[in-house]
Amino acid sequence: WNMVRLHWHVEDGLGAFVTQNGMFINPDNGVTHATAEIELAGQTILLEACFSLPPNYLRDGSTRDVGVVLAHGSQAATWKGKTMTQLATALAAAGYLTVRYYCPGKEQRRLRIFEKTLDAAATSPFARGVSRWVIGGIGSGGRVAANVGAKCRLNNIAAYAFLGYPLMEPHNVFKGPTAPDSINHLTKINAPILFIQPDRDHLGSAEGVVNVLDRMPSWDVRMVEMQGCDGAFRSPDAPHPLPETRTKLANTMLEFVSCLQDFRLPTCTSLPRIKSMPTPPQHHEAERCWKAAQEQRMRIIKQQLRQEVQMQIERDKQQQKG
Repeated sequence: WNMVRLHWHVEDGLGAFVTQNGMFINPDNGVTHATAEIELAGQTILLEACFSLPPNYLRDGSTRDVGVVLAHGSQAATWKGKTMTQLATALAAAGYLTVRYYCPGKEQRRLRIFEKTLDAAATSPFARGVSRWVIGGIGSGGRVAANVGAKCRLNNIAAYAFLGYPLMEPHNVFKGPTAPDSINHLTKINAPILFIQPDRDHLGSAEGVVNVLDRMPSWDVRMVEMQGCDGAFRSPDAPHPLPETRTKLANTMLEFVSCLQDFRLPTCTSLPRIKSMPTPPQHHEAERCWKAAQEQRMRIIKQQLRQEVQMQIERDKQQQKG
C-alpha cells in the first residue's frame, strides 16, 4: 500500500488521495489509519484528513452501513490526540469507517472544511458500503457539525453525536452579529442526537440541554453525563482526559452508532433517553428498504462469486486441453 497513491474524484474536477507512506496498520486491532489530502477549489493548500478503516476493509461486507465524521474542538491539534484517536480506533475496530480532519482557523472556514471532508468521505472507495452517516464533534466541533448537517447536500445524515456541546458559547455568524449562544443550531436537527456532557462544563451542562429540549425537533435525544469532567473532559488536576474517561467516551459513541446501525435505537435502554416521541413512520420504511437493499446486495455478491467460480473452471479446462 505504501507504494501506491490511491486517488479518487470528489467533485468538480477536485479529488482526494492517500499520501505516500500514509497507511498505518495498528497491529493490536487491525485498524488501518490512512492519511489523506483533499483538494480545495481555488487553493493550493491541501486539507489533511485521517480515514480510520475497519480490519479487512478490502473485503465486501467488512465495512458497516453507517460511517462517522468527527470534528475537533477549538484546539485543532487535538485531531490526532489520544481522545479522538481512541474514538476513531474503537469505531473502526467495530466496522465503522471513521473520518477526522485538521482545520485551524475561524469558524466559517471550519464549516466549509467539514463539508468538504464529508464529501470526500462519502465519495471515497473506503465508503463503498456506507449509506448513512453520523456526524459530530468535540466542543465547538459539535456546533460545526450541527451547522453543516442542517445545510449539506447529503440527504443521508442519520444522527448526530455531540461530545461536550457548548450550549452557552457565543460565536460569530457569517454576515451577522455575534450569536449569544450555540442553541439555535440544535433547533434545525430532525434526527437522533447523542449528547455526552461533562458535569463541570459551564458552557454546556446537562441541565442546560434539558432546558432547551422543547426547541429541538429531534424525536430521539440521548444524554450521558460525564462525572467530574470539565469542558475538555479533564478531571481536576489532570492536564488531559484520563484513560478511563476516553474509554467511556469511546464505548458510549460505539453503543450509539451500533444501535443506529442495527435499528435498535427505538428500544435502546443503555443510553438514557431525555426526549422521545412515537417511533417515526419513516423508521419502519427505512428499515424495510435497508433490509431489502442488503438482501439484493448479497444476491449480487453470490451471483458474482458463482460466475467467478465458473470462469475459473472453464480456464482450468482450457489449460488441461492445452
